[in-house]
Amino acid sequence: MMSHRVFIISLLTMMLLTVPFKFLTDKSAARCHDFGPDGTYMAYCNVTTHGHYDHAAHLFDLEEGMNDRVREARLLFLGSSRLQFGFSTQAFHDFALRHPTARPYLLGFGHNEKDEFAQAILDRIKPRPSLIVINTDNFFARKLSKHAVRLLEDPWRENGYARVKKVWHTLLRVACHGRFPLFEPLLCGVKPTVFRSLEDGRWIFPEPQVGEIPVVELPEEPEDEAVLQSHIATARAFVEKLPVKRGCIVLTYVPHAHSKTFLAERLAEALEMDRIVFPMDDLNTLDGSHLDTASSERWSREFLQRLEPRLTACL
Repeated sequence: MMSHRVFIISLLTMMLLTVPFKFLTDKSAARCHDFGPDGTYMAYCNVTTHGHYDHAAHLFDLEEGMNDRVREARLLFLGSSRLQFGFSTQAFHDFALRHPTARPYLLGFGHNEKDEFAQAILDRIKPRPSLIVINTDNFFARKLSKHAVRLLEDPWRENGYARVKKVWHTLLRVACHGRFPLFEPLLCGVKPTVFRSLEDGRWIFPEPQVGEIPVVELPEEPEDEAVLQSHIATARAFVEKLPVKRGCIVLTYVPHAHSKTFLAERLAEALEMDRIVFPMDDLNTLDGSHLDTASSERWSREFLQRLEPRLTACL
């Protein structure tokens, strides 16, 4: 437990270190909402100087025990934030409790991250799963987000920035729970914040996410064939590097408001790989891109039920 003296010294130090971060402005990490339970860390806060911490936390091994959990996972999920929203559910938690030997972990990232950053993380952490699920939705596009480019091209600087964020997380946990009321107005805020489970990689939100934009399946367009052929070539190269036999890789497609699940079906057929892709009525998204909480629960529960037979064969 951080003492009062240590807290004051840490606070004064950080005030000096974070001048470039515009301390105590609306852009400061000091305004994040510290609702996170034990066994989690602040993965994202919607302020300019924080944003996504998730990428750096995994890449630079900043959270104790987290990358060990990735290495120990026998069931690994890869994808973007659509994967994270789709599987960060009670259904996923229940599935993990029913199958403790599977040790599932969600290794998805925001910024619409794709295969290249996933490969960088796999190369760094070196997990040895027995079964891998990939959300194929534009995953095999051989692209990096601007955030990922900065992390990979200038790791020394980005590691330093991430460690400053981590210190802020510690200060917020201490300051925002009534122990230091003098500092609460300065440090504590209600900016939209997401925490991540160290145990299984789920994103944890402060309250249920409710949306009214329906999931829609779009028709095939002429340009889809070129996209598909490009993804097939990239997917072949990516799959060859995975530390798991080909029959224990399952492709899927987390629905959204502009779904093209036929691309996942055709990709799986071309690669002669297993897939779990299915229709489901009355699904809604928050923003057109991510399933809301109720839809995520329904969709992920159905998916995980369909996945269970693969556990016996692969684990």
